[in-house]
Amino acid sequence: MELVRRLVAEKLRAILQYVEKLQERGWSRSRARDYYDLWRVLGAYKEQVDLSDFASFLREKCAIRNVTFQVPDDFFDETMLAYIEKTWNQWLGPLVPGLPSRP
Repeated sequence: MELVRRLVAEKLRAILQYVEKLQERGWSRSRARDYYDLWRVLGAYKEQVDLSDFASFLREKCAIRNVTFQVPDDFFDETMLAYIEKTWNQWLGPLVPGLPSRP
């Protein structure tokens, strides 16, 4: 399931990259779909994905875009999460039947 491992890494990298943009510019495109995709993929495949040494793998992916993280909380920036909650239905409602009402 290397493909799933790469997908998870790219989604997390994108979240970090957009947190930086949100902090720099004060706005950013919603990453609601990335959080939703991570929730669905990890829920469906977490037992099949090798997450050993995942932090190093993710750091390599992030380095390509000059993005860094220190702790898991870096992926849950309060400003970004507030924006995602605000845009959750707008971005995902038309795409996902039975969308959970909250992220």
